[in-house]
Amino acid sequence: MCGIAGIVSLRHQSAITPMTDALTHRGPDGVGYFSDGMIALGQRRLSIIDIDGGKQPIASEDGRLQLICNGEIYNSPGIRRQYEKLGYAFRTKTDVEVILPLYLEHGPDCVNYLQGMFAFAIWDTRDNSLFLARDHLGQKPLFYAMQGDDFLFASEVKAILASGLIDACPDIEALWHYISLRYVPDDHSLVKGIKKLPAGHFLLVREGKPEVRRYWNLHFAPKFTDSENELVDQLDDLLNKTVQAHLLSDVEVGSCLSGGIDSSTIAAIAAKYQDTPLR
Repeated sequence: MCGIAGIVSLRHQSAITPMTDALTHRGPDGVGYFSDGMIALGQRRLSIIDIDGGKQPIASEDGRLQLICNGEIYNSPGIRRQYEKLGYAFRTKTDVEVILPLYLEHGPDCVNYLQGMFAFAIWDTRDNSLFLARDHLGQKPLFYAMQGDDFLFASEVKAILASGLIDACPDIEALWHYISLRYVPDDHSLVKGIKKLPAGHFLLVREGKPEVRRYWNLHFAPKFTDSENELVDQLDDLLNKTVQAHLLSDVEVGSCLSGGIDSSTIAAIAAKYQDTPLR
């Protein structure tokens, strides 16, 4: 995992250093910053793909966009080939850079073309707008807060608190939900004033005003009409393609076994695509 943080502020951009430092445990392999007088971005990196060259923030080809991301884009090879054919010049070999040309072409709708787990931020220097997005099922965390005219976000609540701009006061409503449901739902967090970007949503900040929108809904397709053997073949093909896509890495990939049929099946499929025995 990695960690991202940012603050849109004219006075408190120096807070990005303690905010990013609070995420060191998420990304022990490196740190990167960007600042332009309107925003400060920070990223702690755990190197998985393009170990030496995939440092963040990453700028778009024209320098207009700045990207920081926590996650992995499983369909990045196909997207990269598509934009290379169109003449886009990538700066790194990392998977998450494909988000940039997608955003240049599709804007906020870029999330509809991504398959993966992600929480990312894009700063657009053309109109000084900030775009945040979280993956479809919320595998990667993302929190944000408004304090006066300042907008803050980070992978963890503790990073926002490290800015010194938000008091660590408990959110009683969120605590009630946690005690009742054993989790904190929707956009709440346990700290008053800090919200969680829900899964399948993006957030756009323009002129200091954040707007949250849903981009994905779970939907139910019509019931299958194929035979049992056909469905088995389709499931086998889908599992193989999915597991193979998740093996995209420049470091060794392993598997965690619980002893159940699901983790054992995933490990068995993964082993088929490894040159060395799967740990």
